[in-house]
Amino acid sequence: MSDPVIKLTSNEYELSADLPVLKGSEGPHVMDIRSLHKQTGMFTYDPGFTSTASCESKITYIDGDEGILMYRGYPIDELAEHGDFIETCYLLLYGNLPTASERKEFETAITYHTMIHEQMQRFFAGFRRDAHPMAVMVGVVGAMSAFYHDSTDISDPVQREIAARRMIAKIPTIAAAAYKYHIGQPFVYPRNDLDYSSNFLRMCFAVPCEDYKVNPILSRAISRAAWALRIAQGKLLSVARLLKALFTFDGGLDYIAWKLERHSGVPVEIPDKVRRYPLIFVWGLFWKLYRRGVFR
Repeated sequence: MSDPVIKLTSNEYELSADLPVLKGSEGPHVMDIRSLHKQTGMFTYDPGFTSTASCESKITYIDGDEGILMYRGYPIDELAEHGDFIETCYLLLYGNLPTASERKEFETAITYHTMIHEQMQRFFAGFRRDAHPMAVMVGVVGAMSAFYHDSTDISDPVQREIAARRMIAKIPTIAAAAYKYHIGQPFVYPRNDLDYSSNFLRMCFAVPCEDYKVNPILSRAISRAAWALRIAQGKLLSVARLLKALFTFDGGLDYIAWKLERHSGVPVEIPDKVRRYPLIFVWGLFWKLYRRGVFR
């Protein structure tokens, strides 16, 4: 059986194109337009990639409108409830959840590589104390390639794996150091007898003048809170895209109406006054849609 093809024709321009249909494991099918320009001499116009897939992913499926995020086919809420960060990292890297022995080897490798090169600590002193911790962290992460030369060839799968494991191991140490530098406290070294989340908590909140005991409930909560934040972030990004569509390109209101109808199943009509004066009247429209249950 041949692959499905969509045939586009235009009597006005006297042209046609045969575009194959690609079927993903999740979500809607897509029309492959890579040969469109070659066949017709035309491009597509889709501001913001609102109806265009920009890449193929074998790792993640996300639908912000529906609050869906899946890693390697596993819903994020199941990973949060039954797994942890280390298992999810392994899943993303290797495509399957680890066995007990694989989990032990992977976690041990991560735990014993959490320390950063001692000279890297000097980078922090180059930033102002009131610099945003994320800006500091980005700068220090960018400097890692100057210290670890054995994992810079992205064409080598072995070096890619080393770099991935190294990043997973050292990012909490760098993030905690950026936070400590911001609040004016000394850096705290990682410990190999603590799990991933507990180690991060200790590096953030321990001080040299007293012992710090990690609360196991809080340690577990960090992983779950991070997943919940990721789901909420997806919804917030969807709202941000809608607002951007409204204010940045023609047809933004129609795009918003289409997205809301797709999400809720409720027909959305845009009154003329909203089209003419969106900044004034769109808020009243949003309130009416909210009362109709469009925003769920």
